[in-house]
Amino acid sequence: MKISGFSFIRNALKFDYPIVEAINSVLPLCDEFVLALGNSDDQTQSLIASIDSPKLRIIHTLRRFDGTHPQVMQTRIDNKNWKFDFDPTKKNFGFKAKILHCIERLTGWRIGEYKNYRIIK
Repeated sequence: MKISGFSFIRNALKFDYPIVEAINSVLPLCDEFVLALGNSDDQTQSLIASIDSPKLRIIHTLRRFDGTHPQVMQTRIDNKNWKFDFDPTKKNFGFKAKILHCIERLTGWRIGEYKNYRIIK
């Protein structure tokens, strides 16, 4: 039987996550450790490269999608008319949502929200 460990990480230094310690604590228990390394904005890749173990296998993930869908899918997308135009600046609330938002804004009470705690002032 082979035991594999798995984790994924992105921006470990930026968010002060102890990924090296986490991997080193699990390596004695595993036959291999697979790490999905995302497109980091900091030096996470060099930090992971400093772990010297033959058990560690790094998979680079989370690449940015530039371009269009594959040509095979393009005709299906055109046939289904999958056009997604969403403008998050335009908020189209219904009447009920407007009333609930108004009450919450004026009183601070969110109707229908269950709270099993009480704020002590």
